Amino acid sequence: MPFVSAEALLSTLAPATGLDDPPVEPTGEVSGRALRDWRLAVTRALGPDAVAQVRAESGLDPQTLPDDPTAGSWLPVGHQLRLTRAALRLSGDSLAALPQLLVAPALGVVGRVKRKLLKLTLPPAVLLARADRIHAELYRPGLAAASPVTTTHGNAGPVREAQISWQGGPFHADPTWRALQIVAIAGFFAAIDTPLTLADATGPEAPSFALALRWS
Repeated sequence: MPFVSAEALLSTLAPATGLDDPPVEPTGEVSGRALRDWRLAVTRALGPDAVAQVRAESGLDPQTLPDDPTAGSWLPVGHQLRLTRAALRLSGDSLAALPQLLVAPALGVVGRVKRKLLKLTLPPAVLLARADRIHAELYRPGLAAASPVTTTHGNAGPVREAQISWQGGPFHADPTWRALQIVAIAGFFAAIDTPLTLADATGPEAPSFALALRWS
């Protein structure tokens, strides 16, 4: 179980169909709050004309995927996965490019003062302790859980590790969904200027997904 960068781990998740949409998307739902800023994210990543292009590429018209989903709405999780794959096809990139497409533009508009405040008020251990609640707010069905954070001390200073796992959601086995979770975690650590490596710790249970995290 080697620890690698988010980009390196993402490169191992290539779907069997490439970035083409599968014949059947996994069942399950995603909260509108997870897609509330999807147009802004697409525009930041791909430019001012990209929203229309992504809609055409994904087949998600405004009736299927609203421009501004409400926080209290629930949509098929397949919409989020199709949207992500369409954006990657248009950019000519793979899943490994997601941090550059999603995280880098977002960090560019967040000031360093806000990032320092985030690091003080929401350390990784606190975020991990909320894993199940966050999952329940964003996806259904399924559960998430995080292990306690362990700390070892070396010449370079303390190194912390924890594991987060998801189970019970049909979409937990989907490579694109897994990639989005990796990107979300990597984006948080990037926002608080904390070096992170990850390892796939998924066991034999299906559908399930687990990541080991290491940071300093």
